[in-house]
Amino acid sequence: MNPQRRKFLIYQVPFILWAVIILTVSSIPQFAEVTPGWKNFDKVIHIIEYGIFGFLLTRALYFQDKNSIRKFAVILSILIGGAFAGLDEIHQRYIPGRFESLGDFAADLSGILLAQILFIYIFLRSKINKKSDFYQKLF
Repeated sequence: MNPQRRKFLIYQVPFILWAVIILTVSSIPQFAEVTPGWKNFDKVIHIIEYGIFGFLLTRALYFQDKNSIRKFAVILSILIGGAFAGLDEIHQRYIPGRFESLGDFAADLSGILLAQILFIYIFLRSKINKKSDFYQKLF
């Protein structure tokens, strides 16, 4: 397998698949959420869902061949992820039994921001301790 194809499969495909999963689930009419009875448990789900999305997006952008994209991967992820989350909430307005929610959008954005903190932590940790293969195992 050529290196470009391998890189695409490793870094871009997981992000694309996760985005498709998010859009598929948010397109289900009258989606019945399973909750353990916590107040605002759905916000926790949104944070996790978009945390994964944000981490995969940053990872996909960071491992591009263009240095200009790599340099701004975190900022681009926040902007692209925020736009995706906003459009997803607007999209739900047109799905029967679903509605858009500013609270859900805030939870989505929180997940994306937490993912950036995690990505930066992992990246800096690997830069500081080059002998550690922790970063390589994660990616």
